[in-house]
Amino acid sequence: MSQLKTIQDEDVPVWSPRLAGNKGPRFLQIADALQAAVVDGTLKPGDRLPPQRRLAAQLDVDLTTITRAYDEARRRNLLEGRGARGTYVAAPKVELTAVLDLSMNTPPPPDGVDFDDMLKQGLSQVLMRADSALLMTYHLGGGSDSDRKAGARWLAPMFGHPDCGQVVVCPGAQAAIAALILALTAPGDVILAEPMSYPGLHAAAAQFGRRIVAVEADGHGMVPEMLEDACRRHKPGLVYLNPTLQNPTASTMPERRRRELAGIAKRCKVRIVEDDPYWLLADAPPPPIAAFAPEQAIYISTLSKCLTPGLRVAFVLVRDPHERERFLVALRSFALMAAPLTAALATQWILDGSADRLMEGVRKEARVRHRMARDILAGRYSGSGDGLHVWLELPAYWHSAQLARAAAGCGIAVTPAEAFASGSATANAIRISLGSIKDRGRLQAGLQGLSHLLARRPAPSGAAVV
Repeated sequence: MSQLKTIQDEDVPVWSPRLAGNKGPRFLQIADALQAAVVDGTLKPGDRLPPQRRLAAQLDVDLTTITRAYDEARRRNLLEGRGARGTYVAAPKVELTAVLDLSMNTPPPPDGVDFDDMLKQGLSQVLMRADSALLMTYHLGGGSDSDRKAGARWLAPMFGHPDCGQVVVCPGAQAAIAALILALTAPGDVILAEPMSYPGLHAAAAQFGRRIVAVEADGHGMVPEMLEDACRRHKPGLVYLNPTLQNPTASTMPERRRRELAGIAKRCKVRIVEDDPYWLLADAPPPPIAAFAPEQAIYISTLSKCLTPGLRVAFVLVRDPHERERFLVALRSFALMAAPLTAALATQWILDGSADRLMEGVRKEARVRHRMARDILAGRYSGSGDGLHVWLELPAYWHSAQLARAAAGCGIAVTPAEAFASGSATANAIRISLGSIKDRGRLQAGLQGLSHLLARRPAPSGAAVV
C-alpha cells in the first residue's frame, strides 16, 4: 500500500502511499495507508514523517489534504508532533486498546464521501441563505415550511408525494415516540410490541406509566392472529412496529404481512406507530404499513440512521389534523422543537441532493461491513446484507448476558437480547452494530474477537476457556 526509503542525511523516510481516485477522500486514504504502514511495521514508533509540504508535492495534492490526513492520524493516536523537530510515529498508547464498540447503531463513515467538506459546504449555504436571527430563535410549529417540504421530499420514496402539511419535524425519533405515547395514550394503557423491540420504546413507556405487552412474532414479524387477539383482550392505546430491518432482529416484514396487520388495525380501530429508520438503507423494501392503513398508522423516519445522529432530526407523517395538533402539544411539553440550525442543514442537504449522496455512501459502506461480518462470522451470520446491525443467535453453551460480559472482558461491547425484551420475552442472541467503529481494521478486530469467543465454551465465571 505504501513504499518507504530513507534519505540518510536527513533521516526522514520518503513515505509514498498509493492513492486511488475511486477509493474515497484522499486525506482518508493517506491516513489509512499510514495506519497500515504502522500495523505492518513499515513505519515504526519514533520514525519521522515527511514534512507536509514535501509529501504534498510527492503526491501532487494540496497542503490542506496532507494536513487533514496528519490530523486524522493524530486522532487515531498514530502520530505525535515534536515542535520544530517534526512529526513522528507515536508509540502505542492505552487509547489504541480502547473498547471496540459494537453496541451502538449508528451509520458507518460514508464510502466515497468527504463528510467534513459536505458539512462545511452545507453550513455555508445555510448561513448564506437563511436569516441568522431565525436560526437562533424558537420555532413552535413542528418545523418551518421549507423544513416540512424537505420532510415530504425525504418521505417521497415511501409515499410518493405526501402532503407537506402533514409532516412534523421532530428532534429525533425518540422524542417523536415519547410525544406520540403522551398524545395518544393514557396512564395505564397497553402498548403492543414484538417480543424483541427498541429499548427506547420501553424506556418511554415506563417513564409515562404505560405497559408494554409482547405479541408473538415469527420470521416475518408480528403474527396477525396474535395481534388481533391481543387487541381484543387488552384494548391497546398503540401498536408499535419497526417492520424494516427490525431492531434488533434485522428481519424485514414482507408486504403480505404488512397488509394483514394494516387490516387488523382498521378493524380493531387501533393506532400503529410505524418506526421505520432503516427503510432507505434496505434493498427493495416493501411499502410501509402506513401506505396500507393511512388513517391508522403514524410514520416516523429519522435521519440519525441514514445520515448522522448529530442532526437530531426526524420526520413524522401524521395525517389526522386533530392528532397532529395533540402530538405537537405533547412534543412541546418536553422537547419544544428541533434545533433550527440542524433542521436547516438537514433541509439544505435534502433539497440540494447532498443527503442522497451521503446516504448512498452510508449504504455502500454498510454493505461492505456486512460482507466482512459474513466472512468472519461464517456459519453464524444470518443477516440480509444491508442495514446497520446483525442479530446473532448464540450456541446453547453461551447465554446472551454471559457472552456480553465475556466480550466486555475482551474489550468488545455488544448488546444482549435482554436489552430488547418486552415483558417476559426471551431470546439467546446478541445484536452486533456494524457502524459504530469508524475504522474497518478495528471493526475487523472486534468481529474476529467475537468469532474466537463464540468458538469457545464459557467457564462458570463467564470467562472464555478453550
